[in-house]
Amino acid sequence: MEFTATRKAPTSPGREGETHTTPPPLIPSIEGTRWVTQSQSSSSLSPRMSSAGSTLNTRPSSNCRLAPILFLYLFAPHYHFAHSSISSLSLIVHGNYNAPMEDALQRGIKVLDVGCGSGRWTLDMAKDYPASDFTGTDIAHAFLKTNVPPNCKFIQVDTLKGLPFPDNTFDYVFQRLLWSSFSRADWDVAVREFIRVTKTGGWIELFELDPKFERSGVTHNRIMQAFETLCKSRDIDLTLFQRLDTLLTPHLESVHSDYATGTIGWRGHVGQLLARNQELVGLHLMDKLAPELGVTKEKYKQLVAKAVAELADNKAWYRMPYVYGKKPINYTTSSTPKKKEGKGKDKDKAGRDE
Repeated sequence: MEFTATRKAPTSPGREGETHTTPPPLIPSIEGTRWVTQSQSSSSLSPRMSSAGSTLNTRPSSNCRLAPILFLYLFAPHYHFAHSSISSLSLIVHGNYNAPMEDALQRGIKVLDVGCGSGRWTLDMAKDYPASDFTGTDIAHAFLKTNVPPNCKFIQVDTLKGLPFPDNTFDYVFQRLLWSSFSRADWDVAVREFIRVTKTGGWIELFELDPKFERSGVTHNRIMQAFETLCKSRDIDLTLFQRLDTLLTPHLESVHSDYATGTIGWRGHVGQLLARNQELVGLHLMDKLAPELGVTKEKYKQLVAKAVAELADNKAWYRMPYVYGKKPINYTTSSTPKKKEGKGKDKDKAGRDE
């Protein structure tokens, strides 16, 4: 299958293949609610090209949102947390999607948002593209119920038990921030299901967050070691972000991989919001991580505060890798994935948005 990547994601100091530890230049921008790269601020740049040359949706929109930094749904005891102040902090990079879908969305296509949470992305896209039909699915029934346009609907479903759609239903399947929701084995099941419901010639996009920050600081690294232990106990793959493209390249063509960057505690208001978001994430994990670290809850709170301060002082940053690809016209495979049996907790990340 064809594969392109405009740049290799940099690795942190000490990792093999390190190229740099400085993120591409960003300008915090409140055009809609998105960020633009330094080069995108130049009038000489095509509105659909990033500084790395990747095709991106940079269509201005007052509803332009992308996912908040949340990587704890597998550990959250109650879904209500997904609607706390943490999930209202949206990190916006290059608009709502990266795949080359603008013209098709304007004409009118069928779009699936897998693991949609409250449905914020689904609703925004439905309003921006009234000619297209949007369906959001999630394990938790916490969908927004007000101001739902007629071209948008939500269905409660467990992805790992099979999406309730015939083969070749959607022109575009979008998935974001499910890395803490699926084990290594689950990813194979989920991706095959994404492919099954995508039409031949249709597109699939995965957008994730690398939780390992660059220039993060000693205290944050200590907390992350405890978090990594929790992830490993659940077979969550923390190296997924270094090879996100490998989920699609065996199955799709015209696969394109790249990453966006964000900052925590610096570069303006958005950085401050994300620092607060990071603090709330850390505090929510206190019952899990304090025992792992061997500290009291009070001490743990102090560690979280110190870690967040270090992120700002060190000018920490992180990657948000994404990959998209096209389902071949001649694609053939078993249309039904091996589904999860038994009750078990569904691992679709619920409430990804606000």
